[in-house]
Amino acid sequence: MKTLTKITLLSTLLAVIIHIYLAFHYYPIKFGFSSGPSVCSINATFDCDAVAASQFSSFLDVPLAIWGAATNAVIFVLVLLQWWGWTDHPERLRRWNLVLIAGTFVASVVMGALSLKLHSYCLFCISAYVLSIVAFICYRATLQEPFFGALFDDVPALFGESRGILFGIAAIPILAFIGHRVMLKAYGVTEIDRVVQSSILDWKGAPKVDLAVAPALAEGPSREQAKMVISEFADFRCHHCKNAYPSLDRFAKNHADVRLEFYNFPLDGECNEMVPDKTGISCRLAYSVVCAEKQGQGWNLHHALYDDQDTINGGLGGGGSVTEQINTELKKLSEPLKINTDELFKCMADPATIDAVRLQAKQGVAGKIQGTPTIFVDGRVLNRGQLIPVLDAAMSSK
Repeated sequence: MKTLTKITLLSTLLAVIIHIYLAFHYYPIKFGFSSGPSVCSINATFDCDAVAASQFSSFLDVPLAIWGAATNAVIFVLVLLQWWGWTDHPERLRRWNLVLIAGTFVASVVMGALSLKLHSYCLFCISAYVLSIVAFICYRATLQEPFFGALFDDVPALFGESRGILFGIAAIPILAFIGHRVMLKAYGVTEIDRVVQSSILDWKGAPKVDLAVAPALAEGPSREQAKMVISEFADFRCHHCKNAYPSLDRFAKNHADVRLEFYNFPLDGECNEMVPDKTGISCRLAYSVVCAEKQGQGWNLHHALYDDQDTINGGLGGGGSVTEQINTELKKLSEPLKINTDELFKCMADPATIDAVRLQAKQGVAGKIQGTPTIFVDGRVLNRGQLIPVLDAAMSSK
């Protein structure tokens, strides 16, 4: 019996750790601070980012990861008290501990079913589900008295001699909401409701821009069939753009009726008349994505360039001209994507490619873009559109 209790304690402790990790992963994705995919975002099937960005990732506006951490922390403490014998009614405490553990087990089954609906799975979430099942099986085996009949008889005691159990149960939502507020404060988004409301009001009042120029990249249904069209103007050397792309990407992937468009807006005077300084770097990166799309790898190179941004912005190194250094880096990034670099470089030198990027930049200038990223939703500027709560609100208001 002691061994089973120890396994239960270990399972709940590991679950607390996993849920804390998932919480620290949730906020950057949800609020546009992510610096790239998480370690458990392996492919389209096993994608923690997609799960974190989904509408099923929170309850009462508090992420499920926080709920899971709070619940398992309380279970750990209550099981530990029962194991150490710090209670006058060990079997009563054991029964109510099992109720809480069973709750995590049921929640795991529900979340597993929702993952099937998303067609995306989070490996860390699955690990937490397994731990809840292990804890339930092991702790259930420690019961020494009938469960259901005695449990109903225990209810009055929760308001009397065993009110400590009730306090423990009540601590779960208290810890969850406090933890959520602490995390919001840590990321500087405590006024998220006000931010969302302000963004939506500004968006509804913004003039509509005719985005007639074709985007460099697009995914999802056609403009005519889409419920929402998100059009982003961005530069591959822009740090805020790097933080925005995971949130936009995951939001679009979680909504089959959303179209996501990417427009090049290089902060480089070589291909953007709005910018006085000319480096040639941002323009070449823009050309590369336009050309990679012709090989069916545009979005993949888009992601790879942002993930490699620190190297690109760090000066690349190795000597040679800017063109040579960029080409060397593009070869490195293209290899795992199976991009034919000979065709890529030939396409990048094509005047048609250069004109296409210049037209996208001019479209941004016509839309009165002041910086990157600038996000349009249905042709109107949506301030803070890289925040998933803002996108959710825009979707709901349609």
